[in-house]
Amino acid sequence: MRTQRLFAYAFAVCLVSLLAGTVMAEDGNGNSNALLQGKYRHSGSISCAVGETPESIGSSGPPVLITFTGITIYDGRGTARVKEHGIVSSGIPSSFEDDCIGPYHVNRNGSISRESTCTGAGGSYKLSGIKWKGQIGVEGSVVDLSSAELVVQKLEVPAEYPTFTQYRICGGLETEVRLQP
Repeated sequence: MRTQRLFAYAFAVCLVSLLAGTVMAEDGNGNSNALLQGKYRHSGSISCAVGETPESIGSSGPPVLITFTGITIYDGRGTARVKEHGIVSSGIPSSFEDDCIGPYHVNRNGSISRESTCTGAGGSYKLSGIKWKGQIGVEGSVVDLSSAELVVQKLEVPAEYPTFTQYRICGGLETEVRLQP
């Protein structure tokens, strides 16, 4: 009876070790970013307080609501590329398309942090200072991200359009689901 119990415990330890190994995937060089590699479909929404200067954030009327969807591609080495489109609802709704790029880092516990800078279609704007934090699901098939820190983002519209600069602090959620490795 005691021997059977020891075998059962040993089996359980081996099983847990195998499962943990899939969550803690590395590329052999200690690169935990290898866990995220491939194409993910994402969707999310954020709400932003805006202002003409960082100090005036929140004084420019009600929050701006943004919903978006698109594709995120993780290269497995720490760079994420995003192509997305969405709707901005602040008074009269408008649509947007952009491409984003930035670094990401996966921790050994499966948490992730990602930063991005986005450029609007045709160079219509540049949005910098985007930061997400979250958690990767088992085997990296789902990623849940949130933006809930007091991080100031900067939206710049170039001179070809009516010159415009806006600062904002946003909070929101994004969910990503793996499409392919």
